[in-house]
Amino acid sequence: MTSPGGFIGGVMPSNIISHPAVPRYRSLAEALARLRLAEREGIGAEEVDHVLHQVSEMTVDGLPIIDRVRSTPNNQPFAYRLSDHSRRRLDHRLKPRNTPECRESLIIDWAQSRGRISSTEAADLTGLTVSHTGRLLSSLAEDGLLTGSRPRKRGRGFHYLPADHN
Repeated sequence: MTSPGGFIGGVMPSNIISHPAVPRYRSLAEALARLRLAEREGIGAEEVDHVLHQVSEMTVDGLPIIDRVRSTPNNQPFAYRLSDHSRRRLDHRLKPRNTPECRESLIIDWAQSRGRISSTEAADLTGLTVSHTGRLLSSLAEDGLLTGSRPRKRGRGFHYLPADHN
């Protein structure tokens, strides 16, 4: 299991054990706590895996609450995101985070934490089309924030790496 991005809210590798919990998605954290599926803080990775598995089987209006991120490589742990249905239901709360800057930050964080990002993964995380995220990834590469995995920047399996990846 991995996070969909880097550390937030002042959490760093040097203080991860002692820093108070900072939820990435406060409304999701609150909902899980109210359903008694998660604590507000103090739970371990095994419990988080267990809770995510439980939530992945839950539905609202007969549709899933969360989905696995598509196109995650087989050698990496599963990652989850809010389902399209959940995003639509929470649109009024997610709009402030649906800015170009937030999407770019999410993409860079994902690439840094997972070591790579494809246009399919970026589309799944941001809710944009694959072609739109392809242009966004290309732009981030032109800005020096990402680098292509191959010189020709195309073909099956092509993805981007964090710029600091050597």
